[in-house]
Amino acid sequence: MAATTAANFVPCAEIPITGNGTGVLARAKQGEAQAFFVLFQAYASQIYGLSLSATRDVTAAENLTRDIFVATFTCLDDIHDDAGFTAWLYRRAAKKIVAQWAKRRYPQGFGHRLEPHQHLRFVGRGDLAIHPE
Repeated sequence: MAATTAANFVPCAEIPITGNGTGVLARAKQGEAQAFFVLFQAYASQIYGLSLSATRDVTAAENLTRDIFVATFTCLDDIHDDAGFTAWLYRRAAKKIVAQWAKRRYPQGFGHRLEPHQHLRFVGRGDLAIHPE
C-alpha cells in the first residue's frame, strides 16, 4: 500500500465513487487508504443519521457508525457489483442497527433453552404422529 502524501491527495468531489476500475471503490478494494477515507466521507453522514434516528442516542449512533464502517472495510472484497455498493452498505447498516436495537431491547436474549423432554409440549396433540403401538 502506497503512502498517501499531500502531493498526491485528490479532493473527494473530484473522484468518482464507482467506475471501470479507476473508481474509489476499486481503489479501496486494493487497500488504498485515501480511497477508504473518501468512501467514509461520502457515506458517514447518511449512516450516522440512520443510526441516530434508530437509537436516539448520539454516543450509540457514533459507535454504530464506526462499527458499520469497520465491518464494511474489512469485507469490501465481498462486493461484486460496484454499482450496488450504496444499497449493500445501507443493507449492512440496517442489519447492524437492528441487531444493536435488539441487543439493547432484549439484553437477556430471545427465549430460553428447552429441556429435551419439553419440546413435545409445544406440538398440538392432534399433530403428534408418533404412536408407540
